[in-house]
Amino acid sequence: MNILAIGLISISILTFVIYLICYILSGSIVISVAILLLCLYKIAHLICTLITFPGSVKSLYYKFTLLNLSDYFVSRTLQNLTIIINSMNPHRYTPQTIENAIQFLNIQCRSLQEMNKRNDLQNKYHVQLKLLSEELMQIPKNESLDKLQTEKKQRITSQSKQLQIFLEHYAYQMSKQSIIRRFFQHEFLCTLEQRRIEILIQNNNVERHLLKNASSQETIDCLFIKHNENGPTVLFCNPNAGYYEYMFFDCDWFRFYAQMKFNIILWNYRSFGESTGSISIENCIEDGRYVAEYFRSKQKIKTLGAHGQSLGGMVAAEVAYKMKLQFLIVDRSFSSLGQVAAAMFSSSTVRFIYNCLVSWDKPNYLAYYKYVGPKLIIQDPKDEILPYESQLQTAVVRCHFTDQPIKYSFKHSYFNQESTQYLKYFYSKILSKKHVLELCTSLQYIINLAIKINQAENKQESDNNKQYIELQNNDDDLDAAKPILSQVYSLFSLIHYCGNSLLDVMNRQANPEKIALFFGSCFAFDQQDDGEFEKCFQNFEVSCTEFLESSHYYINWGQIRTHIRIIRDISRSIIGKFQHIKQSNDYSLEMTGYTNDSDLCKKNMLGELVSVSCGHNNNLSREDTYLVQKFLLKNKLR
Repeated sequence: MNILAIGLISISILTFVIYLICYILSGSIVISVAILLLCLYKIAHLICTLITFPGSVKSLYYKFTLLNLSDYFVSRTLQNLTIIINSMNPHRYTPQTIENAIQFLNIQCRSLQEMNKRNDLQNKYHVQLKLLSEELMQIPKNESLDKLQTEKKQRITSQSKQLQIFLEHYAYQMSKQSIIRRFFQHEFLCTLEQRRIEILIQNNNVERHLLKNASSQETIDCLFIKHNENGPTVLFCNPNAGYYEYMFFDCDWFRFYAQMKFNIILWNYRSFGESTGSISIENCIEDGRYVAEYFRSKQKIKTLGAHGQSLGGMVAAEVAYKMKLQFLIVDRSFSSLGQVAAAMFSSSTVRFIYNCLVSWDKPNYLAYYKYVGPKLIIQDPKDEILPYESQLQTAVVRCHFTDQPIKYSFKHSYFNQESTQYLKYFYSKILSKKHVLELCTSLQYIINLAIKINQAENKQESDNNKQYIELQNNDDDLDAAKPILSQVYSLFSLIHYCGNSLLDVMNRQANPEKIALFFGSCFAFDQQDDGEFEKCFQNFEVSCTEFLESSHYYINWGQIRTHIRIIRDISRSIIGKFQHIKQSNDYSLEMTGYTNDSDLCKKNMLGELVSVSCGHNNNLSREDTYLVQKFLLKNKLR
């Protein structure tokens, strides 16, 4: 039973219970139905808020986040206390390790001391930690702990052990409590206030600003990190449930921009951290513009750009477009919230319901598409949160081939017309629906073969998956398929755009929309690689033909050969149609709104694409950040 079915059953039961209670209390069917509908709307609206903006519910999401972080911080503190104790003996740790441990404890002590208000647990801990910190601060910088006087060693060791006992007792007590009971416990370590104080303590170049939005009278909590007096500045828009207090320590982007000598503006959305008010898409965009304008004026910034991650990508695109900022980077973001809902549940009905409940399904991809200036999309085709069909890169491709940029209406959101409109274009101009489905079947056969082999290797094959494929002969051994499958995957890795291969994009499920978007992306973003895709496809055709000819002697699975041939031939047909469109410039160039040099304008509206493989929330690899650095340098943004 999938999540959608469970949700419908739960809502049905809840509906009956609410109606029964209302009828018993009021005795009127009309009043009962009215109250029931109002209650269901409020409940559904709350669910949408929790899913879309979980971080805005301070009493819920932040508390659960803090529980995990507090446990982690207790563990780190215990490790550093162990280092201090063991450092009384010579040659146990390097001087740098000992210095880091001392600094960690001293900063923790200062952050607790500067908090506006501490609870009893924090007070008790701070009293003991302060005694140890005072002892550690008296040690000369280059003096080794093992060379201290015996009496001082004993004091430091004793105080460290007392703190260890305190923290171990706390950890033991927490481990015995249920998650519900822990939820109502007092905050301890790694709170937002503590982390904010730590940022200010450790960085002399950081200023905190509490801005009052003139139109809404709400407070926006911001940090300005100065790395270069006259250098470029980036407005960083947080991902969903992101607080700048935590992201500063966990997100590699801030270290990247520090190395590039970019100044950074950090801020929390409404109802996140110390920012006040209630969150919505419109409020995020309004506050983003206010923050950008405030710092641009106050700091006299000449080069200001926006970088948004996940949900922040939507905010960054709108702010950059409306304020005509100098550059835009959208990092693993989506086309619109409604498209995410439709793609996750494979249902346009879900998007329709979402639009009926909240007004957050805006065509934010249009802001990116219409923004004029250096712009970059960072995307993972196998993102575990955002389905491929809902990613910003695919929305840009839809805009590239259809008239969405100038004919967008509420129908696009309510009835998921972006997807249907692009598929209609693909079926009529590129490939018939019949042949698209045929290509789906062949790709799924290859994917299922890989799944079956993987399951057999892990000995986790279930009855539901036994019918995935049927090999031609009963005597065929799956072990023999492994090297063949490896060759097949090597073949299909040749069909790619910006590092996104065909099978990677299909992931575990091939469908018509993915196929249409993949080949559209190959053509659209191929301009970025100077025709690299067409060269790769020629190599694919040659390799595929060689494989089919040589495999005739040792592959007795006729189906595999048949499906590979189908994929090759249909892909060739698709590429041929796209090449014809490219030569004739017949792909809605007039829809850009430009009349001169339309081909160049269309290309510039796409921006650049960097494909990564780190998932939705993880930091990028060094190789990926190098590509972002290359983008900034190429556009003279350093």
